[in-house]
Amino acid sequence: MSKQSTILSLTTTHAVRTITPQGVSKEIEENIRDISISANGTMWAVTIDPLATEKEAGGGGVVKYKEPKGKKWITMESGGATKIDGGPSGSKAYIINNKGEVWQLEIKKEPKQLAGAGFAREISAGADGTVWVISNEPVHGGGLVQYLDNDHWMKVPGEIGGNKITGTPDGKALIVNVNGMIAKVTKEGGFEQMTGDGFAKEVSVAPDGSIWIISNEPSQDGGNKVSYQPAEGGAWQDIEGGAVILDAGFA
Repeated sequence: MSKQSTILSLTTTHAVRTITPQGVSKEIEENIRDISISANGTMWAVTIDPLATEKEAGGGGVVKYKEPKGKKWITMESGGATKIDGGPSGSKAYIINNKGEVWQLEIKKEPKQLAGAGFAREISAGADGTVWVISNEPVHGGGLVQYLDNDHWMKVPGEIGGNKITGTPDGKALIVNVNGMIAKVTKEGGFEQMTGDGFAKEVSVAPDGSIWIISNEPSQDGGNKVSYQPAEGGAWQDIEGGAVILDAGFA
């Protein structure tokens, strides 16, 4: 029997909560700028640390990780980040810094630069290992969708643009465009509209295939309401509790 996916959410006060179909949990972490969970359960965070040096935070936040059964956060050499997404194995994460550079971080190894300044603003590593970005190249719908292929960035044909992105277990991606519409895209340029405009602000696909979103509807406890669609499809189901960022992992 496969394990249930774990969904992490970030509140308006920079606290982390877990989400299940039954609702949100109590706060489990604080002082977090961005949060991600790998498919194996490793947690990755861009932390808010007022005592961090410029070398550690780089105009963003200090990158830390916590292993699946670990109790302590471990600091990664990164030069700082504004966005982070954990790779499926748990040993790697991908960051964007305040310069728009993309870097690969790997536990016990040196950081590896994947793209130069001004390249990207959103990043996601799918459960199949594909790394996707919303680049800063403007097209209809947002920034041009690109993916990494053997250290080379490939532009998805058709000038498909988005505002948010999440990789799927089958090597595709879901995007939210500037109008709040969710669509599925493929590396070959396939495009399938899944919702109307104004539906979502954020999207993440769990390793089990369920889709989680932050809607455009405000939540009473801060942020916006969370909804999900089970892996087998069907109606979207609302969750009690709000979020500003979410990420799914741990199948």
